[in-house]
This record gives sequence, C-alpha cells and structure tokens, in this order.
Amino acid sequence: MHKVLLLGSGDFARGVLEGILASEHQIIGFFPWEARSKPNLKTRIKRRFLADNITFAEQHNFPILQMRSANSAEFSARVKALAPDIIVVAGWGEILKPETIELPTRAVVNSHPSLLPFHRGASPIASVLREGEKQTGVTFHYLTPKIDAGNILFQSSLSIYDGDNYASLARRIARRAKETVGLALAKVGEPGEPQNESSASYFNRPQAKDIWLDWSSSAQVLRNHIRSASAGSYFRTRHKGRVLCISDAELVELHQPCRQPGLVLDKSGSRLLVATGDPVAALFVRADPFDNRLGPLGAKWYCVNNIGVGETLGV
Repeated sequence: MHKVLLLGSGDFARGVLEGILASEHQIIGFFPWEARSKPNLKTRIKRRFLADNITFAEQHNFPILQMRSANSAEFSARVKALAPDIIVVAGWGEILKPETIELPTRAVVNSHPSLLPFHRGASPIASVLREGEKQTGVTFHYLTPKIDAGNILFQSSLSIYDGDNYASLARRIARRAKETVGLALAKVGEPGEPQNESSASYFNRPQAKDIWLDWSSSAQVLRNHIRSASAGSYFRTRHKGRVLCISDAELVELHQPCRQPGLVLDKSGSRLLVATGDPVAALFVRADPFDNRLGPLGAKWYCVNNIGVGETLGV
C-alpha cells in the first residue's frame, strides 16, 4: 500500500481520486487546483449547491493543501510533513520543478488523458478531437522535467465515437482513469516502458486567433474544431460585424453543390445550415450572439430576426 498525495483539477482529478479511494492505497492529502486562491462569495455560494473537488475532499476528510503553487517552499514543507510515497498529478496547470519532483519517497506519477507519446501537451482531449483521431485513452507515467515524456507505467485505450464532443469524451476518460489508477500505482517501482520519441506529437493550447472559424475549410475539419471546444468556450464567426458563438455541428450532405463558403443555406430556430469549403457538405450549427444575455431564447430570436438565408458568415 502506498501513501498518495494528489494534485489535480476538474472531473479528471475527481476520477483519479475516486479510483485511488477504491484501491488499496491511502490518500493522505489533496491539493486541488481550485485551492490555489481563496474562494470569492460566488464560489462559496456555488459550493453549497454543486459540490466541487474541495467539497468532495472535505466530505472524505482528506487534508486539503491550500497555497499558491506546487513549486513553493510552503508546498515543499507540507509534503515533507505528510511524507507521501507517491505524488499523483491529474490535470495540473504548472510544470513541476525538479526539486518538487524529488519530494515523494517513491515517485511522481502523472496521469495524462491521451495515449502517450501521442498528443502531449496541455489540452489533449481537445487536440484528439480537433485532429480527427479515432482512438485516445489514459496514460500513467513517471513525471520527469520533460513534459509528458517519462516512462509509461500503464495505458488504457478508448474509442472516439463520431458523436463525441469535448464533454462526452472527457467524462469517459475520467471514468477510465478511475478504473485504472490502482493498476498503475501497483507498478510503481518498476522501470516502466520508455516512450518512442520518434512517434511523439505535441499540441499547444489554441491561441486567440484559432477560435475564428474559416468556412473555406472542409466540413469535417470545421466539425472537428467545433466539437473540440471545452465547456464554456466556443469557436466564433462574424455576422454583419457581430460575433456569433458556434456549437453543435452536424454534417449535412448537399445534393446541389455550393461553392460559397460561409453562405447561410437554411435555418431553423437558432440553427443555421452553413456552406463550407467542401462543395457537397455543409454544417448545421447552433449560433448564439456573443453578447446574448437571454440564453436559448435570445439566440433563437437573433437568428430568426437578424440572419437571412443567402447571407454570408465570417465576413
């Protein structure tokens, strides 16, 4: 049995945490990403109704670490006092320094939501969808100073379905991490399998310019981009100078080819059929004005009353 300290964020960390709880190993502390700053009033009210990782840890009486950074002297002192065998990382926004990696008595194990060495980087769930991959998974590996490059302890693969978006794939990956983290921790102490550096791929987070849709791209490329958007983020286009958030893309084959990308071919409520760079394939998408404050009703009102069939998006 190992004594484990977990660093993580979001549903992925929750899956790993629940998996460790169900294993023979002991959680001796949890440093949620959300605990890096003091909660404001809105966050405190939200926690009364929707449990986050901090609430979950409090319910299970785990010691919660609350500080600014995992690379701080404060974190180092706390870890030395807790004396974990293993630190497990599950979605952490900092690159751990070598001296931090050396803190546990056995190892730091990173859980990464892709099949390493493919899709290294900070946003692998989005990048596998954006690149049109058919398979992904979870990798547990020794954490080293080089990002996502340590020897692999355990991998488990998942199919990516045509209907998957960021939210659905993230849920299934978190579930798989929950099922397999105990198997990975049982292998700590073994050398692990070196990654094939010649096969490695790395994807950065999208930049601000990358959120704008280029309707001259193929329908499939556009759909992959749109479905890769994480919760609360959207790809965007313009309509008469107004910014529209685009989501829920559905491929539509056209009987009559259209060679005018961005042209609105049809509409239904807040959904628009938009031509792409593929003359025989369009996308049915949901459009919502960026400054809409009225939810679905406001989106429908704008599309019904302000966007006409035959108008062009993206100009």
